[in-house]
Amino acid sequence: MAYTVLDLFAGGGGFSTGFQMARRGDSRFEIIKAVELNEDACNTLRNHLGENKVIEGDLTKKEIKDRIIAECLGVDVIIGGPPCQTYSLAGPARSGKPEMREALRTDPRNTLFRHFFDLVGQIRPRIVVFENVEGIISKQLDTEEELSKKQQIAIEVICDELESLGYSTRIEGDLVKRYQVLNAVNYGVPQQRKRVIIIANNQNQLNPTLDVLNYEIDQTLLQAIGRLPVVLPEISVSRMKSLINLNVITQNLEKSLYAFVGSIKNLKDTYKEQPEVNSDEFNKIIRYFDECLPKLLSKKYKKLIYLEEFLRGYNNLVKNMWNDI
Repeated sequence: MAYTVLDLFAGGGGFSTGFQMARRGDSRFEIIKAVELNEDACNTLRNHLGENKVIEGDLTKKEIKDRIIAECLGVDVIIGGPPCQTYSLAGPARSGKPEMREALRTDPRNTLFRHFFDLVGQIRPRIVVFENVEGIISKQLDTEEELSKKQQIAIEVICDELESLGYSTRIEGDLVKRYQVLNAVNYGVPQQRKRVIIIANNQNQLNPTLDVLNYEIDQTLLQAIGRLPVVLPEISVSRMKSLINLNVITQNLEKSLYAFVGSIKNLKDTYKEQPEVNSDEFNKIIRYFDECLPKLLSKKYKKLIYLEEFLRGYNNLVKNMWNDI
């Protein structure tokens, strides 16, 4: 049995990928639509899900929202993590939940939240899974289970909004808490990455507790992703003169450039089995450094001009590298 899923604020598809990977017996999840504004992220989604499953556009616009509703009525699950810039609205300076809830609804910076709840209310999925952005997680507390008073209040406002739409956010085994704080490191990922998860349903059921899986993290990040292609960054030079700390770079030019060049040269040892670092184009970049870096550092005047020229030459080689691989 396939449960249909609508992914809002889909980004590059990380959230939906997790749902696609989750299976129990014959039960699985099928992403029927993913909605995203960013063009590059949408291109990634198209490669991942297929052209017909991606809605590229601003879901605050009526035509986009109408399309989502028309194409996703009857969907089983809505997932998403709308950004929020105004958690301060729910801080201790505000008195009483009604005021905080109204502030969350009406503040223009929170329109994404408002539209998220609007789509939930109109599509009426059985389940809503809400992932909060990193900013909501307490940066003062060391425990995974607790959030500061200010952030607890913000989360309660969000849960109240879901409850007002007819969705229960209550968690089995706990009469009070309505959200869970998960850390990716407890689920086999070699990374400390905390996220707040709210599960809500309109079936008058308690929501499941997401138990910590006691993985033994015995692999390093290098072992986990070390076989991914080696991608060299291009360095933007168009606005270099406007950099706030440009004087720090120019005053420490030799140290900065050797650190940059050294990090790229080290890739040949770290990823010695990767085809990218053994390609002719990668070796051309190394030779370019060996030939041009001493010339740049020997300049006594107009160093910024020569630095821009040096970086443009590097950028051209990086483009050629990916054209040839």
